[in-house]
Amino acid sequence: MQRLDGQFVYSASDLNDYLECRRLTELESLVARGALLRPDNDDEQAQLLRLKGEAHEAAHLERLRELYRDDVVEFGRSENSIEGYRRAEAETLDAMRRGVAVIYQATFFDGTFIGRGDFLRRVAVASELGDYSYEVVDTKLGLNPKPYYIIQLCNYSEHVQRLQGQLPREAHVLLGNGAEQSFRLNDYMAYYRRLKRRFMEFAAASETAGGPEIYPLKCSHCKLCAWNQECESRRRGDDHLSLVARIR
Repeated sequence: MQRLDGQFVYSASDLNDYLECRRLTELESLVARGALLRPDNDDEQAQLLRLKGEAHEAAHLERLRELYRDDVVEFGRSENSIEGYRRAEAETLDAMRRGVAVIYQATFFDGTFIGRGDFLRRVAVASELGDYSYEVVDTKLGLNPKPYYIIQLCNYSEHVQRLQGQLPREAHVLLGNGAEQSFRLNDYMAYYRRLKRRFMEFAAASETAGGPEIYPLKCSHCKLCAWNQECESRRRGDDHLSLVARIR
């Protein structure tokens, strides 16, 4: 979640954060408004995982370069601005219209949600682009699919639908062991759209100061969250019942 040129811009990560903990969405909204600083809890393990993830992605890109040669289009990071995102999506759409085999680091921006897909892969399914269309392929270090992978794939695929005129049939995850897992998007889109609608309603209320505050109850995401220490301190300061042994 970020605020650019006076407007809030969201991503698939914000949907997953909301799914894990609504208090997290509130805190990130405060950061986007400039009312709070995000804790700097980036430890060595997190840095190592990030580097391994980048290496996994780079290795797949190299395989695609060898396979498709000059039919791979690669983009860098887009400018962090509304206009920069719009330009980057226009470049992505241009590559899609040219029908290249693979697009690396595609940028999507619908005016509210920003997305950066690892890979778009051309498939022989007709669309408004021609006798072909594109499906999303994302790289992940995990050895098994996780729910948040699917939310991300749905979000990116919704952007692809907007650009090519139809929803891709499938989206794919390249796991850390090299296996590719595919998902039929029609099996997940209804749930995704409901989640997105509820998130947008909650985010709209969080964008203005003075709204109701969600209490930071402990959840499974806490151990991965940058705000964990702050929320734990709040619970201890309140002598919250969740700190009592065997109370759930």
